[in-house]
Amino acid sequence: MKKILIILILLSSTQLYAAPYDTAVRFSEGDVISAEVLNDILDRIELSLKDITVAELVGTWNAIQHVCMTSLGRAPGIAIDAELGNSDDSLDQGYGCLWGSGDGNYPSFTGWDAATSMEDGLYGKRTDTMTITAVSGSDTKFTIQSQNFNFILRIGNGQGAAYAINSGVTHECAIIGGHGLFGCLSDDAVNSASSKILRRDWTYYNLRRLSPTRFEIVAGPVQGMGIFNLIIMDKTNVPPEAPTALSASVAGDVNSATVSLSWTINGSAATGGEVKRKLSLDGSWSTLGTPSTGSYSDTDITLNNSYWYRVFATNANGTSVGSNVVKVNWFNSPPSINVPSAISVDENTLTTSNFTDLLASDADAHSLTLTLGSQSPGNDASDFALASNGELSFNATPDYESPADYDTNNIYDLILTVTDGIETVSQDFSVVVLNVSD
Repeated sequence: MKKILIILILLSSTQLYAAPYDTAVRFSEGDVISAEVLNDILDRIELSLKDITVAELVGTWNAIQHVCMTSLGRAPGIAIDAELGNSDDSLDQGYGCLWGSGDGNYPSFTGWDAATSMEDGLYGKRTDTMTITAVSGSDTKFTIQSQNFNFILRIGNGQGAAYAINSGVTHECAIIGGHGLFGCLSDDAVNSASSKILRRDWTYYNLRRLSPTRFEIVAGPVQGMGIFNLIIMDKTNVPPEAPTALSASVAGDVNSATVSLSWTINGSAATGGEVKRKLSLDGSWSTLGTPSTGSYSDTDITLNNSYWYRVFATNANGTSVGSNVVKVNWFNSPPSINVPSAISVDENTLTTSNFTDLLASDADAHSLTLTLGSQSPGNDASDFALASNGELSFNATPDYESPADYDTNNIYDLILTVTDGIETVSQDFSVVVLNVSD
């Protein structure tokens, strides 16, 4: 049987962070947004204002390095003199990025191919996996280790054999000032390999949070030359994307009803879900179930109550941001009575025939029960019989000259009461007996 159903869809804060950046949800005029969704959005806006912590950095990261080791000296295999139109070595100028050339000054190492690795003719590019671990007993210190090569340290020329260190080195670092900068002490293996004129045990980088799961590390450019190191880190093993497009519908009767929820699962990282519900606007969320699909049925609902729902995606790494919020109001529609205030009937007529078609109705299509009563202080209902089909009739044929109503004025003052088993409504009306001339 039908119920009045009002579903208010409170719009979603989609993941405001992603790699690459995804546009946030757009709102239209008249949209309603829940406090939970708004707070999610504000949290992400305010994230850029918060200090970076070691706890955020700890974990495994997929990293892309964009780098130029040096722009000084002759580029191996490139006829700089010919480009300059002369053969004087003293006029050799910087010629873009040099790296991994294997020419003795810039030893070759894993991850670089001088013939194919130049991106847009401007820089070298390579990928790797980085592992960051907290240092026990410190709130600011951490270590960095890359899988394939000496990933983040040392830009500029004169590094010599340090560039040839490919794996197995661990650099100890510390956040400086709580935000925006960190420094790293090179692994001893790197330091001992620095045989050139310039040796630096410490290097410093700018650190910027692009999202909870993406960070940017930058050094340089140095003095406007082609010497820089830019690393984009995307965290692995992260919680899944938030579900979207949560919707709800309800069906059932007064004794048993179900709210059916459905939503969209985004991405492939989710392995499960979590459905939460609260019973008031300022109430607390409780978990109803943990479905692995994009649907759930809530059968624990009762009539004339409101319910708020929100769903989350889960995997072994945690729980996503929540979906949009939907509110379900499940209320009964009381029956309605459409009886005129006065029904006229000729004397000597037993049945008030026009009464049946004007009785009552119910928007929920419930079965209705009708009862007849008397308006106080009278007892006029005792003169009538009300059939189950709503037909009203006199118990005895009315005679205008001998009125039987309480105040003997041929106006019988009655009350019709209707109930759908949930709510009851009543309406006063009168039956007027008319005189018929012989």
